[in-house]
Amino acid sequence: MGMESVLVQATPSQLQEFQENSRLVYQYVTGDPGEGDEFARMEAIARATFNRMGIPVHMRQTVESEFRTMAGMKGKPGPHPATPQQPQADKKEFSLNKAWHVLHYALNGTVEGGDAPLGFVVFGDKEFPEMEDVDYGPTRYLEPEQVRQVSAALQNIEPKSLLSKLNYEDAKKKRIYLDHTLNDLGNWTHLPELFIELRKFYLYIDAAEHGNGMIMKIL
Repeated sequence: MGMESVLVQATPSQLQEFQENSRLVYQYVTGDPGEGDEFARMEAIARATFNRMGIPVHMRQTVESEFRTMAGMKGKPGPHPATPQQPQADKKEFSLNKAWHVLHYALNGTVEGGDAPLGFVVFGDKEFPEMEDVDYGPTRYLEPEQVRQVSAALQNIEPKSLLSKLNYEDAKKKRIYLDHTLNDLGNWTHLPELFIELRKFYLYIDAAEHGNGMIMKIL
């Protein structure tokens, strides 16, 4: 896939849980069950293979013991690590695909950052504690109040005006991702529609019956 951005809603309780255990937020955003479950799957496959091949019990026990040792070395409490409070099926997410950097550039004119709240739209604000699975940078998030501020700011932007913010030469100097495609704005006629859908997503998360935060991750 490479260099694609996803935004995922998170309840206040989830944000707190993820701050305490950053491994969980990576699993939640990517859908990766984590190394603990991977060891469990490997162990189950090995067992089935042993049964099919008639491997003696003492040899099975030795290999299964090695699996458990390997899982312990990875710092896992057991084959099934803790999961986020909210079921994965209830996860609400929005993908910017590969347009994330061009959209940020159109909104802010910068490589990264910018004045709040528009500087937070794509990249978020605060970072979760860094971990091994960083992909293309840290996982960031917005608190519910920041989501409300972003949502309000997005309502004041005319979607079609974003195309006029795309400057090929400036984007090349700043090394905006996909800058080479900006030499022909015909490549980006979909940007206003993408922005509208993103604005709806923010508005949904910001709604009174939800009041959730937002997680941002580039994969």
